[in-house]
Amino acid sequence: MAEPLLEKIREINDGNFDDDAVLDPSSWDSVDMLDIISIIDVSYDVTIPVDQIKTCRTVGDLRRLIHSVAAAAS
Repeated sequence: MAEPLLEKIREINDGNFDDDAVLDPSSWDSVDMLDIISIIDVSYDVTIPVDQIKTCRTVGDLRRLIHSVAAAAS
């Protein structure tokens, strides 16, 4: 994952950002969600809708989602 994304995940996930770290995107405030979407867009050149991000339960899930969307876009 790109460093800005890891930093944001670390910020909103109490320091946890390894693949097994649990995420709860439905609890993120709107600013955090927009930050995540923006960082993904800039770092990976893909846009992932909020509803897809909200399905992620771990950092690894988010990583796989980003890579699958990026692969499908290329």
